[in-house]
Amino acid sequence: MLGGVLIVLFTLCAVRIDASVDSLMVVATDTTLSDDARVDLLKQAAKDDETGAAMHALGRLYMEIGGVSKVHSAERWLKRAINKDKENGTYLASLAEYFWRIGRRTTAITYAKRGIERDPNNVLPLYWAARFEMWEMTKTLDAEQVDYNYGDDARVTQVTFSLEKYGIEARNAAIGLLTRAVALAPDYWPIHHLLGLVYFEGRMEGELVALFEDYLERHADNVNAHFFLGLGYQAQDRLKPAFEQYREGLKQMAPQDQRFMMSVFVLADPGST
Repeated sequence: MLGGVLIVLFTLCAVRIDASVDSLMVVATDTTLSDDARVDLLKQAAKDDETGAAMHALGRLYMEIGGVSKVHSAERWLKRAINKDKENGTYLASLAEYFWRIGRRTTAITYAKRGIERDPNNVLPLYWAARFEMWEMTKTLDAEQVDYNYGDDARVTQVTFSLEKYGIEARNAAIGLLTRAVALAPDYWPIHHLLGLVYFEGRMEGELVALFEDYLERHADNVNAHFFLGLGYQAQDRLKPAFEQYREGLKQMAPQDQRFMMSVFVLADPGST
């Protein structure tokens, strides 16, 4: 929910909106209201909004509510927002996210790329384009393709091809998009989180360590950043600093979360008990 509020507030700051529309949109972020009440507020705001911001917020709210009945409503309102402001990368990124959520990933990358072209300094289209490239990377980095050749003499020959080069291409594309996003928004956590996953899955532990050492200098209270750094150290066989990072991350968690994480560690390494 916090991510949705941040996107709405980012939109409010990025475009000039009529004061009455602005007020309705702010009230609609109140999660203590019913979904229907929030929808009504945003529909009222959309009537007088020439920027598309209220339509965008309504599309995102429908995505948040979820359910089959809301799928087409989300798409419809997000497209109406884009028709109001075709250069708005935030609107295009939300439509990319929508298509990603419903499994239409090649459509998602189309809108993400369009957002990058039209709004190159917006990190949200960069993020969703990188999500697609990471998805491609995980499909092909360690994959193989088998071709069968059926000869005239009823013999079948089998040839195996590695798809690693395609995985490396996708990995490098994701890294290019995400490092560009980090330069634009050096403290935006979702970008670091995704780049950390790309580095880890792509077996780039040196880059993983450097990324989170830098991030933790500014955000020492980020639990997940400590775990990422621990993973990087562990991949480098630097077990003592890895242990320190895991311990620091656990120390910052609530007791119930600590117990859950420690149970995960025990399941992963039964010999540790």
